[in-house]
Amino acid sequence: MLSHWYCEGLGLALLWLLALATPTRAKLPSTIRPCARDDPELERCIINAVYKIKPLLVHGNLGDGYKTPPLEPLSLDNIELGRSSHFQAVFTDLEADGGSNFIIDRLIAKPLDISYDLWITLPRIDFRGKYSLHLNLLLLDIKGRGNMQGHCVYSPFANELAAWMK
Repeated sequence: MLSHWYCEGLGLALLWLLALATPTRAKLPSTIRPCARDDPELERCIINAVYKIKPLLVHGNLGDGYKTPPLEPLSLDNIELGRSSHFQAVFTDLEADGGSNFIIDRLIAKPLDISYDLWITLPRIDFRGKYSLHLNLLLLDIKGRGNMQGHCVYSPFANELAAWMK
C-alpha cells in the first residue's frame, strides 16, 4: 500500500512535469478541419466538420492511417438492465445498424471547460443479438433467453406526447 506522502509527492511531480512540458499540436488526418476556439460560430464549425467526415465514420477510416471504431455495424458486448431481483435483462453480442444516419440537433461548445453537450436524433436503429430475461411479477416468475432482433424508429410525435404527459 502506498503512503499518502508518496502519492501526494508523485502527484506534485506529475503536475510539475506537465507544467514544464511544451504544448504540442496533435496531428490530425487531412479529412478533419480543426475549428478555432475563439471562432464566434464555433458550434456551426464543429457541426460542419462532423458532417464532412460523417461518410468516413461508417467504416471508421478517416484517412492518413487514422482509424476509429466503425459505426456500421456498431458492436456492443453487453447491456445489463436490472431493478432488484424483480427485473433483470442482459443483452449480449449486440449489433446495431443505422448509427451513421445521425442528425445533429443541437451543440453547446464550452472550449474553456473542454466540455461539449450534443443532442442527436437517430431516425432508425436496427439491432440483433441475444437476450436473457428474468421478470418476477406478483406470482409469475418469467424467464427466457434466446436470439432477438428489432428496430427503433424516431417519431416527432413522441416528443409532443412526452411534453403533453408532463
